[in-house]
Amino acid sequence: MAIKPMISDLNEATETGIYPVSNPQNAPLKQNGCVMVFGFSVAYFLQMYYPNANAEIYTRRYLNGNWTAWVKVTTTVVT
Repeated sequence: MAIKPMISDLNEATETGIYPVSNPQNAPLKQNGCVMVFGFSVAYFLQMYYPNANAEIYTRRYLNGNWTAWVKVTTTVVT
């Protein structure tokens, strides 16, 4: 998966890749981080947002011109 240029507006991350994020807009949190994008077509793709400050993960989808709401992925510590 290719590293893409830094972005601020997560709505602009629409091609498969990993985007560093600074001063995020349209993100679940106002924390810098990175977003992974998995593109299935120009009308459907998935974003996974990883904020730098914690171990949380958020996902959302784009389908036929509409974004879903961000959903926090539940994580469990494995020891």
